[in-house]
Amino acid sequence: MRIIGLDFGHCEIAAAMAIFLNGVFVSMKNLFLDGDKNTVIPAEVEYEGEIFNYFKASPKHFNEQVEGNKVTAVRRDLMILLFKKIINGILEFNTEISSGEQIMLIVGCPTSGEWTSEENRKEYETLIKEATGVAEVRVIPESRAAMFSALADGKGRMISASEGAAVYDFGSSTADSTYMKTGKRCVEVSWNLGAREIEKALRRMMCHEASVKANQKGLELVPIDNYANLERKLRAVKEAYFNGELDEDSSVTAWKFPTVEGKKLTVTLDIDDDTMARALSDEELTMDVNGKLVTGSWKRCCKEFFRESKLLIEKQHSVKEIVLTGGASKMKFVAEYAREIFPKPMYEVTCAKNPSFSVSQGLVWVGLVDEMQEECIAAAKSAVVDSGVAMVEDLKDGLKSSMGEKIYQSIYSSMDEWAQAATDESLHDLQKRMDRNISKIEGDIKRDNKLCVENWTSGIVNEIRIQLEEALKKKLGTTLAQKMVMPQRMWDTLNQSLDKVSIDTDKIIEGIDVNSLMTNIIMWVLILAYAGIGTILIPIPVISTLLGAAVGALFASCFNDTNKDLARDEKIRRKAKNVMEKNDQKEKIISQVGAEINNAVDSQVTAVSVKNDIEAITRSAYEIMTLKFEI
Repeated sequence: MRIIGLDFGHCEIAAAMAIFLNGVFVSMKNLFLDGDKNTVIPAEVEYEGEIFNYFKASPKHFNEQVEGNKVTAVRRDLMILLFKKIINGILEFNTEISSGEQIMLIVGCPTSGEWTSEENRKEYETLIKEATGVAEVRVIPESRAAMFSALADGKGRMISASEGAAVYDFGSSTADSTYMKTGKRCVEVSWNLGAREIEKALRRMMCHEASVKANQKGLELVPIDNYANLERKLRAVKEAYFNGELDEDSSVTAWKFPTVEGKKLTVTLDIDDDTMARALSDEELTMDVNGKLVTGSWKRCCKEFFRESKLLIEKQHSVKEIVLTGGASKMKFVAEYAREIFPKPMYEVTCAKNPSFSVSQGLVWVGLVDEMQEECIAAAKSAVVDSGVAMVEDLKDGLKSSMGEKIYQSIYSSMDEWAQAATDESLHDLQKRMDRNISKIEGDIKRDNKLCVENWTSGIVNEIRIQLEEALKKKLGTTLAQKMVMPQRMWDTLNQSLDKVSIDTDKIIEGIDVNSLMTNIIMWVLILAYAGIGTILIPIPVISTLLGAAVGALFASCFNDTNKDLARDEKIRRKAKNVMEKNDQKEKIISQVGAEINNAVDSQVTAVSVKNDIEAITRSAYEIMTLKFEI
């Protein structure tokens, strides 16, 4: 299946396709759209002998009529004609593609609900599929595609949305700002500040000049509603001007205006710095922005657009990355305004290297990564599980070893101090020593437990990183996969918030009742000590096996003994200490710790849940890497 990205703009059309060699990505190709091998063509069609343009609209406007000079057309019909024209050009002038049955067409759209709601998206996809006859159509927000194209600038700096990113797309009909932050909804701001307004300003200047000349000559101009041909000509000259490709000969635009008297009135316009300054700084336009009228020159409105969108975004969100794209972003002052409103070092402003193709090429990337998503996630998950890093028993063993060793050492130290005390001490004195020493390490135990769980989850996340990058490399090749590699800080952030994604580290730690466990072990040790000095007759091996309620019951029985507060001499105390020095007593303590840990871990984590967690984490990482945001 050939994945083709189509930037179906209000003013221009561009399309791109990924080229693979032996299953490995080689390059991105901008497709030829006509016999002159143009990779960008005007978004216009001929309908009953008249040229129409600027008719693209969202599904709710499909059935509206568009007035021409001589005929009236329906937007839906014009869009269908243009899609047919595009697909015919792709099939005819690109030898790699022989049939629409080979094509998955990824078409961009604005990020607003008017386009991206389920109902509207489906209606748009249906129109495109019926018009083109391709195998599959997907409609994707242009902002995601533009962000994909800006993954790395010329210096290779990684651009991410983890700290908030705003894509500013300056197109022919609108200026759109789309804010994205990983896991957050988009914030979209759209003004009718397209580059077409500059062409209309130039056209108004020519019309005004024609009107003046007509009055001077006593002629009357024929009223015209459709200036598609003139605006197309002015657009070409304007583009050449901003690309630095205009010379003295090509800068002059001439147009013949028809008059009622049947004569043609020729008007010329020299597109130089003075003319463009008038069009951008003197000619006023008025637009409705959320019920408020904004009036000013194109330049003034452009700066105001940056200011207003920034205020709206930063009311509730933080933003770091600013990405400029769209054909109009090639005007130098646009980037200058962006850097003025979003100054360094707080913000990073990046200009798309080839804004005319940012969306079409980005759409190809989006199509590729979305198509292979489930396969990559499944492959990475399977490899992580097979690696053994996510074994629940390993987590339990780590907690048991860490806690058991600390508790045993604290208990043994208490008994050693008690045995070597300068004066005779009772079993109650031993209990106080153990209470004091245990309280000193309680905080350390909880911290170590948390670190143990975090190290375990870190191992899982690190293995997910390795396996996910490997899965992408196998599907896309090293070059393309490298563009999607997440920086370490993003993986660290993912690991830090792992409990929010799936495994709740805090709940595991809270589930280990350290206080209760310590109390139980202290009672158990006191009973052993009691037995060691010969106060009770129950054999020590039997006591060693007691756990839980049995310990509590025996403890209550033992410490009803009237001799429990008797001070014991050094010889007796050392005899009691010797009981704890037996090798298996340490294991018994670890066994008691283990029972508590098993209950705490099993209540939060199972082998099945861990597999689900791995898939959830892998999916989250994949969607961060592929810029799949909620919209």
